[in-house]
Amino acid sequence: MRRIILILFIALFAGSAAIAQDRKPVFKKYYWGTPYEQIQEGEFREGTFGPGSISFTDKIEGLDCLVTYKLSSGKLSEIKIVFTNNHEIGSGESYYKDFKAVNEYLNIFYGTPIFCGPNWKTSENVSVDNVDLAILEGKVSFIGKWETNTASVLHYLTAHDMLFEHLITIR
Repeated sequence: MRRIILILFIALFAGSAAIAQDRKPVFKKYYWGTPYEQIQEGEFREGTFGPGSISFTDKIEGLDCLVTYKLSSGKLSEIKIVFTNNHEIGSGESYYKDFKAVNEYLNIFYGTPIFCGPNWKTSENVSVDNVDLAILEGKVSFIGKWETNTASVLHYLTAHDMLFEHLITIR
């Protein structure tokens, strides 16, 4: 009888641990299906609070960004983060360094990416000091992708029309 009780206790504990792992927030302290009102209360800053989304400025890894929580039927269904920092090419600060810093943040939160690296569109040899220029000229973009039980995360840095685009989508 003790053995049966012990086995049931272990099975119950293992099951609750598995459920707790699946209940890891998808971003910050929010889960899929978090209601609009709870997100609105949890974000203590000015922003745009509309029926289908909540947007506000924030910082991730010291970088300025615009966070948008997209809602479906009043509940969290997607997250988009657009980084808004500007750098002067050749200044020592770079979009590529920003990308690497955000990747480290994502690695801590989501684990090992299934892919993370450059997407070269040229065979030209580009030095690290010229990576931002290569991105701007369309020679390379950088992509990171994470998959968890609860979220699919895409992080990328690219350029369109001579403007950098650095963002994260979480679905």
